[in-house]
Amino acid sequence: DVLADDFEYTSQWVLETMHGADTYLDYLQGKFKSICSTDPTVLDVRSDEYYVEIELEQMVDGSKNRVMLQFEIEDGKISMEEFLGIEK
Repeated sequence: DVLADDFEYTSQWVLETMHGADTYLDYLQGKFKSICSTDPTVLDVRSDEYYVEIELEQMVDGSKNRVMLQFEIEDGKISMEEFLGIEK
């Protein structure tokens, strides 16, 4: 129970914001398999009591892409995640 009941997920690659922990967990299983298949390298991790940011470099279609996973934390639970591409 680390996700807030009103959890939200947004991504520039997903057309609509996902609402709810159950919906997100179903999506997350496939997403993490996809990320792992790109042989990701963790470049940086930043955090405090309110957020966690993980910067990754991954290979997609033969080119290196940088992405950022951002997590917001409220009352000890993850309330939001955002998945963003980073310009080189």
